[in-house]
Amino acid sequence: MADEKPEAGARTVNIKIDEAKAAGEYANVFLCNFTPTEFVLDAVVLMPGLPNGKLLHRTILSPANAKRLAMMLTEQVKQYEKNLGPLTAPAGPKVSTSMN
Repeated sequence: MADEKPEAGARTVNIKIDEAKAAGEYANVFLCNFTPTEFVLDAVVLMPGLPNGKLLHRTILSPANAKRLAMMLTEQVKQYEKNLGPLTAPAGPKVSTSMN
């Protein structure tokens, strides 16, 4: 992560982050849709027993960047399991969604 050495030829980028974003937000549902030119990833929080969720963040990616994100997440899960043991991913709740 932050203490990793960059690969040879990699560019160093400094990223500024304000305190509110650095604290993060908890999301327990992710929705994804796509068109030929973009992927839309929605982060939602859904509280148990309540009928309404709240959209926390919408990220719109190019197909190439969506593929990079999928590759990065796959690699991070592999590293997690290597260091901390296998993850189990039980099926999530079936949720029918609509946006107002």
